[in-house]
Amino acid sequence: MNGRQLVLCAAMLALVGCDDEDSNTGPEAFQPTPPTAAVNAFVESQSLPLFRYTHQVLIRDDVECFYSVFGEPQDCPSGCFYSYGFGLRYGDHLGWLNFDFANGYEAAPSSYFDVLSSDTALFDVDTWFVISDTNWAMAWQSVVPALARDEDTGRSALLSIAVILYTHHSLSMALDLVNNPAVAADVEILTLLSELPVVGVGDMDLYDEPRNRALELLGGLVVGGGNGTTGI
Repeated sequence: MNGRQLVLCAAMLALVGCDDEDSNTGPEAFQPTPPTAAVNAFVESQSLPLFRYTHQVLIRDDVECFYSVFGEPQDCPSGCFYSYGFGLRYGDHLGWLNFDFANGYEAAPSSYFDVLSSDTALFDVDTWFVISDTNWAMAWQSVVPALARDEDTGRSALLSIAVILYTHHSLSMALDLVNNPAVAADVEILTLLSELPVVGVGDMDLYDEPRNRALELLGGLVVGGGNGTTGI
């Protein structure tokens, strides 16, 4: 088990409690919150191997966040953990966002959540922080990254993500955003990305790649004579 896996495993255990049902049978044992019928039906259709349970992280108006636990126990006996699938429902459409410790499981591409331009509640920063208050990882490792890489995400949300990257440091999210086709001609967002702070020690610079990519795209706009997008 590498260092990243140890950190992620510890974070997940802190968020959801130990889900080793054989050793967690006391009064404080983690009790998952059942999701809606729509989510249950979706998860059942996925035929997850050795499915254990689905937990509803949050439901707020049309937004429902959930994760499913499945698979063989991993890294036993030093501390068993399982595979996690994180998902999202917005109104009548739903799907997976990402997986942790999938252990070989691959979901069909069509089963992933597809952001629609009409998913306005998902573009509201307040929604992200409500999710974060309930489950930090769900917000910043699943929901917001999915928005960052989807070209149908509302511009105001993409702009907010660019600003958030200044204090919530995430290389993967910065790369998702700068490579989003919806950002390719957006001068304001590209400028924010091109000016991301240097994060790291010594020669390490977390944002070097996305910053340079943003500068490259901005240079192309100048050469091509495009004005890009400046308004929200």
